[in-house]
Amino acid sequence: MIGPQLNSGYTVNSKSKKSVSNWGELARLYEEAEHLSGDELSKFFESQAKTNPELVAELKEMMGDENTVAEFLSRPITESAHPTVFKAPLLPIYTAGNTIKDFEIRSVIGCGAFGTVYLAKQKSLERSVALKITANTGSEAKTMAQLGHQNIVPIYSESINETPSMRLICMSYIPGISLDGILDAIVSQDILDPISGERILDWISDKVVEQPNLNPSGLKIREQFSKFNETELVLWIGTRLCEALAYAHVQGILHLDLKPGNVIIDVYGGVYLTDFNVSLSQKMNDELRIANFGGTLDYMSPEQKDVFKAKDPLQALNGLNLRSDIFSLGMLLKRLSKVLSCSDRVGKILEKATQIDPNNRYASMKEFQLALNIQSELAQVKQQLPRASKTIGRMMRRSLLTLTIFGAVLQIIAAILGIQYKSLQVFSQLSPSQMKVVDYLHHYYTPFMYISLGTFWTWKLANLYRNFERKSDPLSINSFRVQSLKLPFWGMVMSCLGWIPSALVYPITINYLSGAIESSVLFHLLTSFTLSWLVALSYSFLLQQFLVLRFVYPFKWSVDESPSSKARLELSRGLIWARGCTALTGFSSRF
Repeated sequence: MIGPQLNSGYTVNSKSKKSVSNWGELARLYEEAEHLSGDELSKFFESQAKTNPELVAELKEMMGDENTVAEFLSRPITESAHPTVFKAPLLPIYTAGNTIKDFEIRSVIGCGAFGTVYLAKQKSLERSVALKITANTGSEAKTMAQLGHQNIVPIYSESINETPSMRLICMSYIPGISLDGILDAIVSQDILDPISGERILDWISDKVVEQPNLNPSGLKIREQFSKFNETELVLWIGTRLCEALAYAHVQGILHLDLKPGNVIIDVYGGVYLTDFNVSLSQKMNDELRIANFGGTLDYMSPEQKDVFKAKDPLQALNGLNLRSDIFSLGMLLKRLSKVLSCSDRVGKILEKATQIDPNNRYASMKEFQLALNIQSELAQVKQQLPRASKTIGRMMRRSLLTLTIFGAVLQIIAAILGIQYKSLQVFSQLSPSQMKVVDYLHHYYTPFMYISLGTFWTWKLANLYRNFERKSDPLSINSFRVQSLKLPFWGMVMSCLGWIPSALVYPITINYLSGAIESSVLFHLLTSFTLSWLVALSYSFLLQQFLVLRFVYPFKWSVDESPSSKARLELSRGLIWARGCTALTGFSSRF
């Protein structure tokens, strides 16, 4: 968090004796230096020291303190003078058993740039609370008091301690761990792979300072959270934060410091947003808005960073809107997605949320949340499907090829069955001249038929896939999905075009070129074609229908399409003809 640093941090204040001549330049140098290390960093310092020795000295000192990395930009920004740097005043550190006003300290929950949060007992009401002790500045308590939302940490009261001068903010104690702590545990493998909601909740339960009282409503959330995989965890946390921020935006409040350290996950899987210390409210006057401004560099939107470099900081500050929070939330979820190896589809949503140009981001938190909700729906659909083995997984990645291969194999099986039947009941009854005609048809007509139908099928699939690959807009993806539902029908059409003409061509050609076929032989010949056709028709249709509904349709959705309503409509339309086909194939199977 950019702001006063507890104990050893740096903050900006116009009363400081130590000045920085160009704050925007210092910000630029930090952004270049933060990705360097070793010899590269030393060479960078050496080259910049030739023209900016004072700035480099400040930068070295700040980067040497691990508590200030990515947090050295601070407040307030003034129009009349350049900001200055000084050591933040020391605040007392309390230990278990210490008492301050109505609160008895039990333990430290966490430390941040603006203060320390303790688990404390509020003696007058005999309840456990989170007590945040900060310098006597800011308006965090007043801001949070306006936000009564289930995903925002509730605030109870604020009081001032005169000696030493401190502000005591009493909040609801959330029995959980910050998202930052959870990510660190995953990276350090304190939470072992494979990552799941259940493993994370077990780890949180072991780490919380004080176990909560039983919350019956929380048990339902915990049961749901426990079943989440990596992608579902990201979507759950993202949608809960979107809800909280959408509510804050309606109240005219921008958070402006969204990062994993300001998100708490409790023992039930509940998600809570906290730390509104640098938030901006429409109710603030210009002086307070300038004094409050800050953020965390790694998650700060480009327009937020530009405030530090603007000639008129107040004008730039007043130009910030809710899309800055959308960017910061997108960056937070990007980090979460990277640690959890989330799906590419979620990555596309986050890319839109973190566009450099604010106009290219989502227009509101509700719109951002809708995109995440859509992916949650798809994740639930996939979760309900049978788990895919490695072989099935390869089939899913090449679904159209799999569809073609299985369809062709079943046609060939049907042909082999027909040949076996003909060999037993037909060919032995034909004259040599009639068999010559049969051989002629086998060598010329049958290959021609297979090549023609194969070419037609390949053309149809290539057309479908090429149009889908060329266009990634929702309309094209929607068309691809709808057309894929018709593929089993086209498979049936091909079976009919292959077997029904053959049943006519063979006896007519034999009769015409080598004499009439006996009625009993003709009956068996027609029977063999009929059985082969029905086998190819029923089993190829049913298998292709299964493959489409299992491997193609559920996975062809754009990031902006909601499957809940569209799937019902598309499947109902697509299954009108499918019911007829199914009835026919059911009849053929019984036959």
